[in-house]
Amino acid sequence: MHVDGCKSVCLMMSLRTPLLTLTLITLFMSLDPPKNVLVSIRPASEIVGYSSVTLTCSSDANPPVQNYAWFKEGGTSPVGSGQTYNITISSNSSGWYYCVAQNEHGMLKSASIDATLKGHFYILPIAVGIGLCGIVLPLSIVLFMKRESLRR
Repeated sequence: MHVDGCKSVCLMMSLRTPLLTLTLITLFMSLDPPKNVLVSIRPASEIVGYSSVTLTCSSDANPPVQNYAWFKEGGTSPVGSGQTYNITISSNSSGWYYCVAQNEHGMLKSASIDATLKGHFYILPIAVGIGLCGIVLPLSIVLFMKRESLRR
């Protein structure tokens, strides 16, 4: 028999006697692959060199998700497992990440999340280079002028 609102297997039995009507409905919960697989990142602020971030995967699934696998876009092998993935972002690990949630009824991939280094990471090497030029150039000029004055 069909019972409204039942998405999976439902059984309905009726027992009718002159004095009593008893209806027993047994509902077996809907069993589905994961749905609404989402990834979040903490902290959500801009990522600069060697920042530690935590990626978290969540989903709706019945039965619950048994396995979470983490992938970096462009790769074929998982880079991590578990509902959370902790990573220190460097030039090698910078990129876009997604998770795959799986239970016994199927799997679903999340959208990718941006875990790339932002421009501030490159400011330090540039500042060091400019700083060295600011020291080396004037020092070279002073030494050159001193040497020239000693020749006279």
